[in-house]
Amino acid sequence: MKFPAFPALLLTLVLSLGLHAPVHAADPLRLATGEYAPFTSESLPGGGPLTEIARRAFAASDPDLKISFLPWKRGYSETLEGKHDGTFPYGRSAERERDFYFSESYYTVDRRMYYLAESGLKPEDITTLKGKRYCLPLGFALPKDMGALIDNKTLEVQSPPDLASCAKMLLIKRVDFFIATPYIAETAMAQAGIKEIAFVSKSVGKGENFLIVPKSHPRGPAIIATFNKGIAALRAKGDLDKIIKDAKL
Repeated sequence: MKFPAFPALLLTLVLSLGLHAPVHAADPLRLATGEYAPFTSESLPGGGPLTEIARRAFAASDPDLKISFLPWKRGYSETLEGKHDGTFPYGRSAERERDFYFSESYYTVDRRMYYLAESGLKPEDITTLKGKRYCLPLGFALPKDMGALIDNKTLEVQSPPDLASCAKMLLIKRVDFFIATPYIAETAMAQAGIKEIAFVSKSVGKGENFLIVPKSHPRGPAIIATFNKGIAALRAKGDLDKIIKDAKL
């Protein structure tokens, strides 16, 4: 018995459409972040202002967006493995630029160098960094301007598990400096039981925050474009500034 070709053609078309349906139609977008108060934290309202910004940037395209709070190293590696579609907030580094697409920057922070007054360090004079020991906690991005100094052995890097350890190591002169945003540094010093007056700090530039998506992700550029579009809309309506202002950052 010979069946009409039309039903078979229709079945093929339906299957084809199903195979090529947008991923987020069936699977909500999955993002990873971690504890980085006051910017992101599971204990903060809405997960913190940068989490709230990410959620609202995707609100129109992915209303069922899932955000997981994980240890930074795990969230980063699992995102590279494809278990999450992206992760935030991250700064730029040469290593990350090899593996990830970057969104537009959506929040900028002041980066400061913390050191002891008697160390002879002058952040504005790169020659004073020669032979110094830089404390860079595990999971922290290496600032681009420090990369060349490390490559040519001008700087020695020590990487304890967290910034509080850096503060303790600086106080007992096991390292010469660390770099962090003011709030993060103050929190680390408080955790280490150190008074802020113990260290000198000077601005060494701005740190930008990005959503990053693996270059191996088939929808990577589209996810970044959607996020950028959402950020632009939030900025145009004044909502981005309001979220930051309400968080008292």
